[in-house]
Amino acid sequence: MVNNDLDPVWLGSMMDDEWGAVVRDRALTCSFFYREVVFMTKREMVVRIAEETGIIQQDVHEVIQRTLDLIVDSLEQGRNVELRNFGVFQLKQRKQRIGRNPNRPEQVVEIPSRRTVKFKPGKIMKERVTG
Repeated sequence: MVNNDLDPVWLGSMMDDEWGAVVRDRALTCSFFYREVVFMTKREMVVRIAEETGIIQQDVHEVIQRTLDLIVDSLEQGRNVELRNFGVFQLKQRKQRIGRNPNRPEQVVEIPSRRTVKFKPGKIMKERVTG
C-alpha cells in the first residue's frame, strides 16, 4: 500500500533537485524507500505569527531573523544560548580523531578537532513533544 503523504526516493545517486531522484511512477516502488517530508519553514512561521498577532509579516520576519542572527552571533563568540522552557544551544568541541576511508580501509585520514552546536530541548518542550 502506498501512502500519498510520502515521496518515493531512489536509493541511487542524487540528482540535481534537492529531493534526489524523486520518482512519480508508483509502480516502481519496490526499489524505493519512503521518507516523510514534514517541516515548517521560516516563511510559514512568519505567516502564522502574523495571522495570529495581527503584526505585519515584514515586522515578524525581521524579529525572527534578528533572533536567529543573535543566536548564531552568540554561539560564534563561544557563548551558549538558553531559552527557558524551550532549550539550550550549546557549543561542543569535538576532539581530533583518526578516520578511515570506507572505500580504501588501509588509508588513514586525520579528522581535525572542530566546534559543533548541540541543541538540548527544555523540560516543557520534551514533555509536549514526547507526550
